[in-house]
Amino acid sequence: MAEFIKQKLPLQLVILVSIFGIIELISTLSEVNGLNLPRFRTIFLMFGAFWNPIVSGDLDGIYSFQKYLMFISHAFLHGGIIHTLMNSVVLLSLGKIIAQEVGNWSVLLLFFLGAVGGAICFTIFSHGSGPMVGASGAVFGFIGIWQYWEFTSRKKSGLTLKPFFSTLLGLLLVNFVIFLMLEGGLAWQAHLGGFLVGFGVGPFLSRKKG
Repeated sequence: MAEFIKQKLPLQLVILVSIFGIIELISTLSEVNGLNLPRFRTIFLMFGAFWNPIVSGDLDGIYSFQKYLMFISHAFLHGGIIHTLMNSVVLLSLGKIIAQEVGNWSVLLLFFLGAVGGAICFTIFSHGSGPMVGASGAVFGFIGIWQYWEFTSRKKSGLTLKPFFSTLLGLLLVNFVIFLMLEGGLAWQAHLGGFLVGFGVGPFLSRKKG
C-alpha cells in the first residue's frame, strides 16, 4: 500500500481529470440561480455530447467536424458532480496501476480508444436520440485491459479462471442495478464498448513486468 501511494499519478490523466473538473464546475455554476450566467451545461452538450441523430444523419451538426469529434469530446462532459468524481477517481486509481505497466502515454492512448469504442458501441446498440456523456467508456477500457491481464496471467499459471468470470458477472450486475436505479439512464452500451476495446488492445500494450 505504501509503495502504491508513493507512485506518481500519470500527468496526462491528471490533466484530463482537471479538464473534467473545470467543465463540470463551469456547468454547475451556470445553473446557480442569481449568477445570471449562460447555461453552459446546455452549450457543452450541444457542442460536445455524443448524439446518435448526428451519426445517422437525421440531425446536422453545429460545426462541420462535430460528427467525428464527439466520439472523443463526450468523454470530457458529465451529468453532474457525482458523475464527474466517480469517473475521475476510477480513472486515476486504475490509470496509476496501468501506467506502471505500459507507460503514461499508452494510458492516454487507452483513454481515447476506450472513449471511441464506447461511443461506437453506443451508436450500434442504442436508438435513443438524447445526448450521451461521460468518461465511462474510457473507465471500462481501463477495466478491460486490467481484466485481460488477469485472464492471461491466470491462464499461463494454470490457475482457475473463476475469479475472472466472477468479476465479469459482478460488473454485469452492477450495471444492471444502476440501470434500474436510473430508470434506463445508464449508457451500458458505452461501458460494453470500452471494456471490449480495453480487453482487445491488451495483447498490443505489453506489460513492463511479467
